[in-house]
Amino acid sequence: MSGEMIYNIINGFYDENTAVLPETVKLEEVFAPGSECGILADRIFEMKQSICTKLGVEEDAELEMIFDDMEKIMKIVSLKMYEYGKTNY
Repeated sequence: MSGEMIYNIINGFYDENTAVLPETVKLEEVFAPGSECGILADRIFEMKQSICTKLGVEEDAELEMIFDDMEKIMKIVSLKMYEYGKTNY
């Protein structure tokens, strides 16, 4: 099982029904409704909408780039942590 697959499953980007996981592995989506990450993501989305409203635009390209880049950073860090854990433990 790859770090990429785990990342995609827990972030809701992968269909668990098509993922081949050992029966002993249970992964939960960290952004599920009501979860801590889900609540934080909802709050971030609301703040992004509020900023766009203040700017008088429906969507702001620079703001979208910030969010896209933060997601890329999150993925890089997550996969590094997975590799360190896999290699060292």
